[in-house]
Amino acid sequence: MIITFGALAAFFLVIIFILTVSWIRDRTFSDYAVGGRSFDARFQAMSFLNTYFPGAVITAFGGMAASVGASSFYFVTYTMLTVVLMYLMAKPVWVWGKAFDLRTQSDLFALRFGSRHIRPISAILGIVSGLPWLIMGMLSLGFLFQHLSLHALSFSQAVVIG
Repeated sequence: MIITFGALAAFFLVIIFILTVSWIRDRTFSDYAVGGRSFDARFQAMSFLNTYFPGAVITAFGGMAASVGASSFYFVTYTMLTVVLMYLMAKPVWVWGKAFDLRTQSDLFALRFGSRHIRPISAILGIVSGLPWLIMGMLSLGFLFQHLSLHALSFSQAVVIG
């Protein structure tokens, strides 16, 4: 357990050191929120895939594949089609974002529907719809850390540490 958690701690300390050494202060909120609009559609699609795919694998799709079998193969098609869709959508959204200084999805919805009042509704819906993924992610990390500790930690302790 000490070796496992020591390796994790060393890894995160190296990451913190690299981030501290290469600290670049963002000049504006737009620079922070959208990376100064320096990433094109390919990077945006890959960013989506790199956040969605590991989360889906860790949380739900492994259990689904074990419980329903071959019908879970839709996951591969679903994921790849989602990446293609994100790639196709990323370029126009990037152009709109630069032209209209859009920083969030709520800004995009406000522009699309011509209403300022949709912003808080969109933000609330985004938070509420993200909560199940957040909870499943925390539970999955708790499960992972409990097994990394060779069951020396209770599930509750592992969730807090994870």
